Amino acid sequence: MGMKSLKSGLGLLKNPVLWITPLICGIFAYFQVFLAFDDSGIFFGEKLGIMWLFIMPFFLAGTYGCINKSEFTLRSFMNEGFHGYFKILLPGFLLFFVAAIIIIFASAPAMAGLGGIYMFLMLTLVFVPFLILTFFYDTAAIFEGKKVFDSIKRSYEVVVQKPPEVISFFAVIFLLLVIMGFGLMVIWSGAMTEQLLPLMDMSDSELNELSADPEAFLDIIGDYGVMVTSIFYSIAVFLSVLIFLPYKAVFYRDFLMPVRAEETVIEDMGEYDEKGRWYKYS
Repeated sequence: MGMKSLKSGLGLLKNPVLWITPLICGIFAYFQVFLAFDDSGIFFGEKLGIMWLFIMPFFLAGTYGCINKSEFTLRSFMNEGFHGYFKILLPGFLLFFVAAIIIIFASAPAMAGLGGIYMFLMLTLVFVPFLILTFFYDTAAIFEGKKVFDSIKRSYEVVVQKPPEVISFFAVIFLLLVIMGFGLMVIWSGAMTEQLLPLMDMSDSELNELSADPEAFLDIIGDYGVMVTSIFYSIAVFLSVLIFLPYKAVFYRDFLMPVRAEETVIEDMGEYDEKGRWYKYS
């Protein structure tokens, strides 16, 4: 199921309009990381991140809308983006605040000195299920025209009713992230060989001190290292978004969206008589 949707999603990438969102995401990712390495740019990096939170729903709606209607033109992308902007933005902010509350409660025991194990358990038992159950709210909003609370409810319904399909979906995502992450890390390490060589001669205590002092690490990798790291991070974001969005959209359309339709057929079984009147089976 997951691999079938992935194959279908990759097949949609022949349409150039589906490359718009990944390219924009990659550009934002580059500048966010590049500015984060510069003390004078941290302020602008944070503003850029906040700006992206408000812009992203437009591009998500545009991508999902084109796939939903099978209209892969720039005009369709813009229309779908404007039409579905608030359908994704509003429930997204609601879920963001709920997630923030969960993280705060999960962090409270650790801040009280009770150990990080409590935070780990809270995040594993509460935050991860919350993330999975609400993961498809955006596709529900665009593909089925659901409103704020209905889109969240719909996401919960399809996940609960189709657990094997959802597990296969996340398994494919995990596999892709491992493959892409490992591949990019190997290439990044090769490009940063000269900058990372001094780390090989450091003791464990020196490495621990270095991890606690970002400025010292920046002095080691230099401007070249900052640029290379920013580029590789932007490539990672670009590839992830490029593959993930069509995959998620196709998976929802083919395997999750029909859930309620199947139930409706079962509940409304009946037949028409010779005069066209509907009689429902009791």
